[in-house]
Amino acid sequence: MRKRIGQLEAEVRDLKLQMAQSKTKNTYMNNLLNDFKVSDRPSFIQFLDLLHRDFSENPQTWENRTLPDFLEALRAYAEDIQGYYDNMNPGVDADKPDWQTFAEPAEVSN
Repeated sequence: MRKRIGQLEAEVRDLKLQMAQSKTKNTYMNNLLNDFKVSDRPSFIQFLDLLHRDFSENPQTWENRTLPDFLEALRAYAEDIQGYYDNMNPGVDADKPDWQTFAEPAEVSN
């Protein structure tokens, strides 16, 4: 009985460690995505690679886990993006996008 309790305690410690490591990974990836600046086509491609990696490693953290859900959120964001810019980034014209403009909807649609 004591041996089994010891095994269970070890399993709980291992699970807590795995959860802490996973949280650290999620925080690292979130920071990386939030701080990543898209300025041209190559950096946009790198950004998409980071999004793909984040989804592969942390699908549970994504609100839109299916392609239809993601595309619906992406469309809604694209439709409302000028209102967002008017409130948050005065002077940005969504009808004259730069590479960062392409990245923002993909990031928030996840």
